[in-house]
Amino acid sequence: QFELSDLGSDRSGMVGGYFEDRSEGFTTLDYKVTAATGDETLYGLYAIVDAEPGKLGYGVYLDVYENGIGDDRIEVGAEVSAQLTDRFGLDVGLEHLNETTGGVTGQRTDLAVQLNYAVNDNVEVFAFGQGSLANDGLDRNDRYGLGFEADLDNGWDVGAFVSDGHGGVGARLLATQTRDDNSSTYFGYELDPGRALDANVSPSDNGGRYVLGGTRQINEDVAMFGENTYDIFGTSQELIGAYGVTYTRSDFLSYTASYDFGQVRDDINGDIDRQALSFGLRYEDETWRTAARVELRFDDYEDPALTNTESYFIV
Repeated sequence: QFELSDLGSDRSGMVGGYFEDRSEGFTTLDYKVTAATGDETLYGLYAIVDAEPGKLGYGVYLDVYENGIGDDRIEVGAEVSAQLTDRFGLDVGLEHLNETTGGVTGQRTDLAVQLNYAVNDNVEVFAFGQGSLANDGLDRNDRYGLGFEADLDNGWDVGAFVSDGHGGVGARLLATQTRDDNSSTYFGYELDPGRALDANVSPSDNGGRYVLGGTRQINEDVAMFGENTYDIFGTSQELIGAYGVTYTRSDFLSYTASYDFGQVRDDINGDIDRQALSFGLRYEDETWRTAARVELRFDDYEDPALTNTESYFIV
């Protein structure tokens, strides 16, 4: 991605793109590419221009997903934001989705509107609603909700929203404390109704995901981090953890080493214990961003029909 200012524009914002190819058998602690989808390819483009006093902000994006069994998903959208007064702001988005699943193609066009109100310098509340302007072969995507963001004392920031609509209730809560030495603590909860719809899981079996984590700045070059998530979804319960250290070599270059573990308890598909060691580097300056990671992973399956595996990945 590139900052617009680096491309000669007098507006702030960015343009970028991405490409990802996942071969069958690729797994992370919370995701796996199986024979049910075959190889997966994801790519897209985006551009964002930030809103400024007296000027609109806007963005456009294109996201594409394809897999080895012929399914595909194409999303193209545009967003506009405006600061109406000192306290009121308005965001409007339009998205068109074209999706093919199991040889059946459908399409849908959605419109979303969000009204923001700054109660004071520390608290903002918002209300949003979205609806399907047209749909053919896909379910409607109607949803409405309320939320807030607040800056509290002692470095705490809290944000939350709750919504209802097609697929059931959705919610998100995240609280983060950032200290003067750049150390942080955070915890939260997320209930995503769209996730249940995509996986054909009943809303009553979607218990949501809990997260607790933080970072500790040891000195100006070294930081330690840790995160635990507990996920209740469908027939499985997952406990996923990641702990590691980041060494910042310079303003542009950093190295990371981590130990990850995961436990999946599934009464239907069997339990899985997973451990992973990874090493990565990241380089980022004003015009260029790149990252690489190598990982060694061990999977231990309860099902005797499945063979325990040792895997190596380079990303």
